[in-house]
Formats: sequence, structure tokens, C-alpha cells
Amino acid sequence: RLRRSVPILPEAAEPQGQTLGHFTRSLRVVGIGESTMAGVGVSQHSNGFIGSFTRNLARHSQCNIVWSVYAENGIKTHQIAGKLGEQIQEEEVDLIVIALGANDAFALRTPNQFERDIQSLIAYLRNKFGQNTTILFTNMAPIYIFPAFSPLMRWVIGGLVRLFGQV
Repeated sequence: RLRRSVPILPEAAEPQGQTLGHFTRSLRVVGIGESTMAGVGVSQHSNGFIGSFTRNLARHSQCNIVWSVYAENGIKTHQIAGKLGEQIQEEEVDLIVIALGANDAFALRTPNQFERDIQSLIAYLRNKFGQNTTILFTNMAPIYIFPAFSPLMRWVIGGLVRLFGQV
């Protein structure tokens, strides 16, 4: 019933961009993940999470930033390497930003499964980009406050998200 009542929004367009501040240094940032990273609800990625994140990062780090997004609405952590990993064209990356976990909670994966999947993803990314590439995980969506969910769903799925956040 919930899936029928919640509208499916398109992912954002233009998954590559840059945030320029006329600085002498530059960073290459790749965003990986699910709906938040895919820009669901905004027309272009520059108006979504990655755009906001890189604007703030550029200002605070005094660096120009070139960014790319590899994300898919509904994807789970264990699917990233196989579905999105081969799409990543960059050979060198300074920072990888990962937004995952909500779909794993919706699929009722256990915290142990999620931890194993995260460790596998980290190993995959380290192998692809090197051991010194910085990997940053965002906070997960606050499912426990989603108004479309029943109190029981908010408690169960929201509780899983909290446990995944600890992982």
C-alpha cells in the first residue's frame, strides 16, 4: 500500500559538474549511493546533495572541485560494485562520498549483513582507487520521521537505520 501511495520521483540530470572558486588547488570528488545521492526530487545534481556538499567543501577547503555522481534510486549496498562500479570512469579520486543504507533497511537486511556489505564496498573502492583515497559516509535518511510510514514502520525501519549508522 505504501509503495502505491508514495510518488516515484525522477533522478536528477547532469551527474557531472564542477564547483569553481578560482582557487589554485583542485579536488576530484565522486558521489556514490541511493536516492539522496541520485538527486531524487531535484532537477539537476548541482541543486541536490552533491552540489550543496561541493559548494561548502570548496569554500572551506579553498579548492576548485570537479565532481561526478554514480547513484541509483533503490540500490542496496551489496549491489554498488556490480551495478555502478564499472560505470565509474575516473582513475584518480581525492574523495568518495557515499550515501547508502535506507534501501538496505527497507529490505530488512541485518546490521551484520550491512557491515559485511560496507566492508566489501570499501575494499572494492580501495582496490580501484588506492588505499589512501578518502571515503566519507553521510548520515542516513531519518526514516523514523517519514510521515508516509506507519508508526510501526518508522520504529522498525528507523531502528534498523540507526543500527546501520552505528556500523
